[in-house]
Amino acid sequence: MVCFCDIPLSRIGEHVKFYGEFGLGMSREWAERNGLNPIMYLLPNSKLASAMKAVDLNVEKLDDESALKEMEYVLSYCKPVVGEMTINGRVETKEFFQESEWRFIPVNHNIESYLIEFEYENPSKLEEENQKTKEFTSLTLEPNDVKYIFVKKDSDIPEMIKFIQSEMDDFVSSDIKVLMSRVISLESISNDM
Repeated sequence: MVCFCDIPLSRIGEHVKFYGEFGLGMSREWAERNGLNPIMYLLPNSKLASAMKAVDLNVEKLDDESALKEMEYVLSYCKPVVGEMTINGRVETKEFFQESEWRFIPVNHNIESYLIEFEYENPSKLEEENQKTKEFTSLTLEPNDVKYIFVKKDSDIPEMIKFIQSEMDDFVSSDIKVLMSRVISLESISNDM
């Protein structure tokens, strides 16, 4: 899966402190065109969470592989309102609801839906599955799909412009110019807000 957030620029400071200070801002049209969908946040003791668990148990009792796969897909679009994440080796509590997350979860029979922990921790298995995912289910984007290219500091902008000019020369010159105009530093954003 690939995860995105749908937050206003006024809230980006908190987000990048947690996830990193470089990124892309994509258009909503791009997200919809590529089958992304907002996720559902669940409180652990809510009626909705218990209903989801009950439906999942009933589907498991059916012993129907197709129904199990469909339920697995539905559950992959669920996330707790609050949870723990390991970031740089530290376990941190995170209020996930603030992320307004959208996900892209491809359905392709050539790739595994998920890896269990010991497979994920096996570098060769992880690389093998990542290559299959890249081959069969990669998201694509065009320069006009990108609304922002975020870099950490103003001093990072020239290097990003240089990268766009040298590595993206397959695109039309006018698209490249528009893309270069969308590079913005988080340093500038934070000074303006």
